[in-house]
Amino acid sequence: MSARLTPPTRLTQPERRTRLGLLRPLARHELHAARTLPLVCGTVLGVAVCAAPTAFGTRTTPATAAVLLYLAAVFGSLGLLFLLDDPAAPSTAVSPLPWWLRRAVRAAAGLLVLAVAWSTGAALVRRALPEGERAALPLADLAGVAPALGLLALALALCGLRLTAGRNGSLVGAPAFIVLTLILVLLPSGWEFFASPGDGGWNAAMVRWRVMGAASLVAALVLIRKPDPVAPIPGSAPCGDVPPAARPGDAIGHRACD
Repeated sequence: MSARLTPPTRLTQPERRTRLGLLRPLARHELHAARTLPLVCGTVLGVAVCAAPTAFGTRTTPATAAVLLYLAAVFGSLGLLFLLDDPAAPSTAVSPLPWWLRRAVRAAAGLLVLAVAWSTGAALVRRALPEGERAALPLADLAGVAPALGLLALALALCGLRLTAGRNGSLVGAPAFIVLTLILVLLPSGWEFFASPGDGGWNAAMVRWRVMGAASLVAALVLIRKPDPVAPIPGSAPCGDVPPAARPGDAIGHRACD
């Protein structure tokens, strides 16, 4: 006789408030546990690249300014990719909030940092342009490049997490991101992504960036579900079993269970 399915229980108002109240400490904990150094290095390097013309007192052109902003987006997105790594996944398996929400908190914070850093670089690059050429730099179009690359990096990181049991998505995502970026750079005319302002393929390139960003967002939403559980540590007991020699309070040899 088939088991009867029970409808999912709806959260009560106090339970909703309790979960919402956990978001602030969750964000603080996740950002403290995340690998933020690559993101900081990537965004700082991107801002430094954009600040170079102003720092050296040189004037630039819209085409060069676009290249600098492309570099800032690539560097920042590559650093963002490491933010989802969780080498301690076996010990953090038990949480009052779902795995996808914890990863979403990290992703949202990383995208915010990337947006702020890229905007800072855009202001510095625009300042290095001559007064008469600033209008020739389409910042509104270029503003879609950083989110598209950032979402691509997140999708690749999430794919890597699924292949590494939720631990080190950057081991797979970082090389894949670098290879894909090089492919985009080497695409022939008519298919290019990194176009220059004023080129005939500029508008088509910006459409391609938007399509890639939307596809990456869909992929990230699909991949953000929890990866498969981590394999048991050799010599440890399965979840729910206690070794005969285990003493009360002795947690050595066990892993967290969902």
